[in-house]
Amino acid sequence: MHWVINYFTFRQSQWLSWQSLYPDMTPGHHAYAERQKAMWVEIGEQARRVFQMIWADFDSDTSVFT
Repeated sequence: MHWVINYFTFRQSQWLSWQSLYPDMTPGHHAYAERQKAMWVEIGEQARRVFQMIWADFDSDTSVFT
């Protein structure tokens, strides 16, 4: 479950990196990148909520690798 959240966070940071690599992108490309970042954030938040319902100690269990 933690790896799923990590993947969604990675995808968000990947879009952020692409935006910083191409600061002169068109407004349309910039809007698309912003939407992609927002989408990955939302998917990650949804997954976290579901995982917390299934596993009460999801955020506090330090025995798992995150």
